[in-house]
Amino acid sequence: MIRPGIGFIPSIIAGGRPYLLCDPNEGAPHTAQQWFNTACFAPQTTTNVPNIPGNAGRGIINGPSTKRVDLTLSKNLRFTESFWIQLRAEAFNAFNWTNGRLGGTPNLTRTATTFGQFTSFRDPRVMQFGAKIYF
Repeated sequence: MIRPGIGFIPSIIAGGRPYLLCDPNEGAPHTAQQWFNTACFAPQTTTNVPNIPGNAGRGIINGPSTKRVDLTLSKNLRFTESFWIQLRAEAFNAFNWTNGRLGGTPNLTRTATTFGQFTSFRDPRVMQFGAKIYF
């Protein structure tokens, strides 16, 4: 059966939206192993008709917030009017909060074995020190 006008060209890349059975954010465990309720998404094969768009809207999964604090400490040591040294210490993600990759997005591919899981995380705490001479 050919279904014209639903935009599946090619179907491997475009695919259809899934059928939503419940709210995936309600009662979700919110852990790295399962961020949202994956049972709320029915596979498209339940209709026995391929390439039919589901009822799920865009942006229905609430991801975690991104938390990050960057700190900088600097001290200028002046020796003469035209000669001084600046000492710097910088910390990025100073409290080492864990943030999901891409600003907090779990795997959203329904056919993947890691569906609903975080498989990578953003940068951990990074510290750097520096000295700059002005003359």
